[in-house]
Amino acid sequence: MVTVLVGAFFLTYTLYQESSRTALVKWIAASVAVAQSLAHVTAIVATAQFFTGLNADWFGGDIHRWAWLALFAAEMVGSGAIIGGLIFGVSLILGSGIANIAHNDAFSAMRLDCYRHFLRIKIEGSKLTIFPIALDRVPSRSDWRKATAAEMAEGKSIFQPKCGLSPKLIEDPIVLDANNVQLP
Repeated sequence: MVTVLVGAFFLTYTLYQESSRTALVKWIAASVAVAQSLAHVTAIVATAQFFTGLNADWFGGDIHRWAWLALFAAEMVGSGAIIGGLIFGVSLILGSGIANIAHNDAFSAMRLDCYRHFLRIKIEGSKLTIFPIALDRVPSRSDWRKATAAEMAEGKSIFQPKCGLSPKLIEDPIVLDANNVQLP
């Protein structure tokens, strides 16, 4: 049952992420998802067998079943976070670096010392202005707050940073005017 559930999760998620890609890319993504699922299931089974044997050697039958269950759960969750994270990380490295898939997940996992770049675009009539913006520090999850009713009425986002974001231009804005386009 664990194999089916883990496999269904990774396969569904991966195919959803790669839904706009070609059939070949979807097939590669599905293969990576199946391999990742098998790695997770193998790790779950091996870890469960290891801790069951270890606990039997240490405690034999001298431990209450609820205490054994609590100990086993703590061992599985602790080791699962490390082993599962390692498997997922290797999958992202192979998927993004070799198979040309999972770029969104790989980029999200990087965090890159909180440094982000993005483009802001302003359209005015026939003129397009592109602002290349940088944030030296992106707030962590705990550095956000829910917007007040007044802020929401002004059209602000639901979540606001507790401190200012301090955006800065990376370079001068790029201005494109459709009325002044020169054709070759």
